[in-house]
This record gives sequence, structure tokens and C-alpha cells, in this order.
Amino acid sequence: MKNRYRVFRRKWGTYYCEDLVTKKHESLHTRDRDEAYRLIAARNETDRAPAFSLHLARVYWRAGDPAAATRTWHYVIDEMLKIKKGNTHRRWISAINDKAFERLLILVGVLVVVLIFSAIWITQLHRLVEQRTRQLQNEISEREAVERERSLEAERSRIARDLHDDLGASLTEIAVLASKGQHTSPAEQGVMTLFHAIVDKARELVSALDGIVWAVDPKDNSLQSVADYLCDFADDYLSPSGIACRFDVPVSLPAIGFGGRRKHELFLAVKETLNNIVRHAAATEVEFRLAVLDDELKIVIVDNGRGFDANSRRNGCGLKNLPLRLSRIGGHYEIQSTAGKGTMVEIGLRLSGRADSENKRDD
Repeated sequence: MKNRYRVFRRKWGTYYCEDLVTKKHESLHTRDRDEAYRLIAARNETDRAPAFSLHLARVYWRAGDPAAATRTWHYVIDEMLKIKKGNTHRRWISAINDKAFERLLILVGVLVVVLIFSAIWITQLHRLVEQRTRQLQNEISEREAVERERSLEAERSRIARDLHDDLGASLTEIAVLASKGQHTSPAEQGVMTLFHAIVDKARELVSALDGIVWAVDPKDNSLQSVADYLCDFADDYLSPSGIACRFDVPVSLPAIGFGGRRKHELFLAVKETLNNIVRHAAATEVEFRLAVLDDELKIVIVDNGRGFDANSRRNGCGLKNLPLRLSRIGGHYEIQSTAGKGTMVEIGLRLSGRADSENKRDD
């Protein structure tokens, strides 16, 4: 067997050895040629059989050469440790080269990859389930809102029909009977006045009931319906007083929804304005203008009556509550009047923004 270690002598006489495997040099710490060769022989024998070097160290010790024995002993221990580590390393190398171990590593790697993809898939699935749950909850909420709205519309339609059929018919019957009572026989003047009052009051109640039914009925919740009704009401209200009414209204209006409360408040504002024209303005002509400008409904009512000082009589004429009433639904009410020059009333109402919340509140 070829020796692993070779001995060499330095220029200054010290011997050293060379490891032919690692190509490293190590000093033998001796100038004696025979001792150097004995140490090299011990190293080579230790590389082949460490137990022999241990026996050789004992021989050196007994022969009275403790220095050589100590160096040989230390070398034996070092070589035994190297051999042990080398055996462990070789065992790992053989295990790695083993096919079964290779298959085991592959299997472990595949399991780790599967676990990672499973965790990612479970996370994505959890997110999809949460997203779908939120969508279902939103759909359920929307369907419930639609069902509630349908129920409210059905109930409003029923109330409108009942008011029109029962109460309207009764009031009309009262008006007819009172009208007949006026022409039955020449009665006292007080009785005739009472009959006239009954007829007028019955007609007022019928007109008020018609406005309530129109405001409650969900079939008329559109801007076009509001414009048509207000124009018809203005013409019917002013005609008995001999006041001509000219209209400036678009033929068609945007398809915008109008809640019941907003219809009712707007109707009351227009009615109160026309009532003051009939009672106080002494006008002969009224101009009724309606338009949609910048997402706002504007109604302008102009009369050629006597006018008044708006600052001094603002709290009169039954108009003091109208600005506050319209402001609650996102609108405004303005009056411009000069004594002897007539009066102009402007009513504005936003069709979006706060108006949307008012519509939802009505529903």
C-alpha cells in the first residue's frame, strides 16, 4: 500500500512531512533523521491501522523517549478523530448516493410543494367564499328593499283608491245635495247662504282630497306627472276667478322620480302662491313657467297684480312658512314684489343629492 506521508528536511535542519492527499506540510519538530523517519512510519502505519500507532507510542514511552511517545500519541488521537469524522462523512455521502434516500428526498419535496399550493388554494377559496357571501347579502338586502317598496306602493295605491272611492264619493254627494237644496224653493237668505257655504266647502274638500290622492299614488311619481298636474291645477284654480293663465312648460321632461312627500310639499307651495294671487293681488293675468336647469326644477309664477312691499308684508299672505317647508326637501322659495308692479315667485327644487335621500325617506 502506498504511503500517505513523506519526510523532508529544511535548509536549517528541521524535518517536516508532506501529506500526499491534502498537499499540506507539517513540521515534525526534530532535527534527528532517525526520529523523523520513525514519526513518518508511525503516521503511515496509523493511516492504515491507528491501533498500531497507539502500541508504538507505548513502546516509545517505555523505551525512555517520552517526547516521541507524546507526539505519536497526539497524532494517533488526531488520526482517530479524523477517521471517525471521515467515516461519518462517508456515511452521509453513501446515504445521499443511495437511491432510496434520493426517492425519500423527492417525496418530501413533493409533499412540501403540495402543502404550499394547498395553503394558497385554501386562502384563495376562503377569500372567494367571503366575497360571494358579501354579494349574496347585498342581493338579499336589495331584494328585501324592492319587496318593501312594492308593498308600500301597493298599500299606497289601495289607500288612494279607498280615499277616492269612499270619501270622494261622499263629498261629491254632499255637494250635489247642497246644490239641489239651493233651487228647491225660495227660502230665507240665511239658509241659502248656508247652502252656498256647504257647496263651496264640499268643493274645496274634493279638490284637497284629489291633491292628497295624487300625492300618495305611486303611479304618479314622475317629474312629467308633477308638471302636468300642477298645470291642470293652476288652470282650474284661476279660471273661476277670471284670471287668465299662460304656461311656459316643456313638452317633455327628464324621466326623474318624485317622492310622495316632495310632491305634496311642492303642491302646497304652488297652491298657496295661487291662493294669494286670487285673494290679494287683484291680478288679471298669471304666467306659469316650469323648467329643469342644472339638475334643478324651477317654477316661476308671475302676476300683474298690485304687488306689495316684500319687506313689510313678508310675514303676511300666508307665505312665511313656505321657505322653511321647501328647505326641508332640498328646495328654496323666493319672492320679488314691488307695489304697483306685480309679484314674481320662484320655487327651486334640487333633483339629485339631498333629493335622493328625501325620496328614500318617503319610501
